[in-house]
Amino acid sequence: MEKLKSLIKFVKIILKYRAYVNVALYIGDKIRDIYWAAIPYDYRPHELWYKLKCFLWYRYKIVNPRYLPYTWCDRRELLIHSMFEILSNFVEKECSPGCVNWYHEYAHKVNIDGKEVFVRDEIQHLYDWWHTTYFKEYAEIEENLWDLYSKYTPPIEKCFIPEGKYYILDMSHGLSEEDNKKRKMVLESIKKFEIFVEEEIQEKLHRIINIRLSMWT
Repeated sequence: MEKLKSLIKFVKIILKYRAYVNVALYIGDKIRDIYWAAIPYDYRPHELWYKLKCFLWYRYKIVNPRYLPYTWCDRRELLIHSMFEILSNFVEKECSPGCVNWYHEYAHKVNIDGKEVFVRDEIQHLYDWWHTTYFKEYAEIEENLWDLYSKYTPPIEKCFIPEGKYYILDMSHGLSEEDNKKRKMVLESIKKFEIFVEEEIQEKLHRIINIRLSMWT
């Protein structure tokens, strides 16, 4: 009963001072409108603070490829690493676990080799290829091939043959015919493997572009 009386009393006070409340709200709206008109959105305090935080700490626009050293690299390599780093950041920071249901009835799909797959599966496939297949499996294969090549190749200092005033480089110098044949076979395998990897990189980069429109949350 006491609570009901208190409520009725409160309502009466509101009704009594309703005109003053309306005037206060009106003045507040006018002050807000003047503030919004005088100060553009980009220069309001909360927006300036947000931009300062992004400049000093978050740096959303900066892409820092994790597998590249802090020294010079060719632009073609930087492009590859940058694209996959953007994809990796998207997977790690926005998709895991993420706030998007990637597998509902109307979820985005993409056509891969004539088959429709969920975009999220395609993103994960590219992520796994880059971090596991390319940087672990392919790197191991390449290292083994070069180790095998060095087995059939003499030390570099023994491969220079004097010819007049100059020296010519002969990687088969001092090798038996059998070893030189094996060296050429291994070298040919290395070239074929490098061509295969380059073609696969090109294909994966095109597939990243193909899912670009779905990379937002």
